[in-house]
Amino acid sequence: MSGTVLERMEAREQATGLPWHAGISNVDCPIECNVDCCVITGKAHCGHPKKGALSPLDQMNPDIVERRREAMRQLKIAEVQRDRGD
Repeated sequence: MSGTVLERMEAREQATGLPWHAGISNVDCPIECNVDCCVITGKAHCGHPKKGALSPLDQMNPDIVERRREAMRQLKIAEVQRDRGD
C-alpha cells in the first residue's frame, strides 16, 4: 500500500471501522502495529507511551506527537473505565 502513514491509517479506519488506536493497552500495541511499522511513529520503532519513546526528530513532528497524545488519552480512558468497573 502506498501513501503517507496518515493516508494508510485513514484507509484502514474506513475499511475496518476501527480507529488506529484499537487494541492499545498498557502492555499491547494497537492492532495495526507490527514489527515494520508503529502506527504512532509510522516507522519501525515503537512510540507506545508505556513501551517506547519518541526520538528528538519524532518529537518535532506534530502528527506523531498528536498520535502519541491520543494514545496516552486512550490509555487513561481505559484506566478510568477499568477503575469504575465499566
